Amino acid sequence: MTLRIDRAEARDLPGILTLQRLAFAPEAERYPDAHARGELAPLTQTLDDLHAEHARRLMLKGTVNGELVASVRGHVDDEGVAHLGRLIVHPDHQGRGHGAALLRAIEQRLNAHTSALFTDSRNAANLRLYTRLGYATHGQPRPGPVPLIALHKRKAPVTDPAPLRVLVIDNYDSFTYNLVQALGTLGADLTVWRNDAFTLAGVRALNPDAIVVSPGPCTPTEAGLSVDVIRTFAPTHPTLGVCLGHQSIGAAYGATVTRAHTPVHGKTSAVQHDGSGLFAGLAPDVTVTRYHSLIVRDLPGDLVPVAWTDDPDERVLMALRHRTYPLHGVQFHPESIATPDGERMLANFLDLARAHRHARTAQEAR
Repeated sequence: MTLRIDRAEARDLPGILTLQRLAFAPEAERYPDAHARGELAPLTQTLDDLHAEHARRLMLKGTVNGELVASVRGHVDDEGVAHLGRLIVHPDHQGRGHGAALLRAIEQRLNAHTSALFTDSRNAANLRLYTRLGYATHGQPRPGPVPLIALHKRKAPVTDPAPLRVLVIDNYDSFTYNLVQALGTLGADLTVWRNDAFTLAGVRALNPDAIVVSPGPCTPTEAGLSVDVIRTFAPTHPTLGVCLGHQSIGAAYGATVTRAHTPVHGKTSAVQHDGSGLFAGLAPDVTVTRYHSLIVRDLPGDLVPVAWTDDPDERVLMALRHRTYPLHGVQFHPESIATPDGERMLANFLDLARAHRHARTAQEAR
């Protein structure tokens, strides 16, 4: 189930207000005296108030299969600072990356040099989320019915403003367009080609900034030009293989691709990683979603294990990278809503690709 993000319209406001009261109900339990005095603004706001705010601010909504599950709002002041607030996610949809996706979306749309927000200084989950997304606390909690603390995030200087041009090789898989949507949300300019509907010369002519090889229902030998694309372009083009794409990396460089002892379908697993590349900035243990019956093992010297999980009967490689090329593979599905840090992993890949493009451009300019 993919989160769709759109601008909220007036007809959405009653649902947003209902969702707001539901999402802030735990705050009433934490601060019952303030709630009894009517001092918790998210719980006392009226529909008329919300309409007035809607007229002044950008409001985004997040829906899953047409159901409203999340929202956020914000505005830019005269000094160019974006003030963000009321990031809310339905309790039944929390822990799926929706809050992070909405926050990134409103940051991109407001496009300010600094983003600022307040959160309950005692809400550890919110503080972890904002810290993970690049926010830092600013000052001390301010006095009031809720000890709110300010967090600020400065936008990185724009030195390479053009969007990344990413070629996605579609291995005829239903997950491909979830992956496409996730990359598009992060600002990539996407071209999608079926694995048997192009040539290597076509890839050279396109000359994308990065390549993503999608999941698929087959083996690497049945995945069209996927393995050939990896062999040909991974030395010069940042490349990410997902599930079948990960296995195709193994096949391209001589690893063993074999049947897992226990196939998995829609299973979440705890994964340990080395903190490099796609996993930069993440907690040591992350939860990922798996759909696969094949695994990669017996890596050659050029491929480095990056992440793994312990199944009941074997340790399974969950991610790898090339020792010298900008090539990365993940056995799991970062685009799944049940991989909470998946968006951050994809963003890390795009950051690596952006840095590679910048370095290549600088070298060509010499």
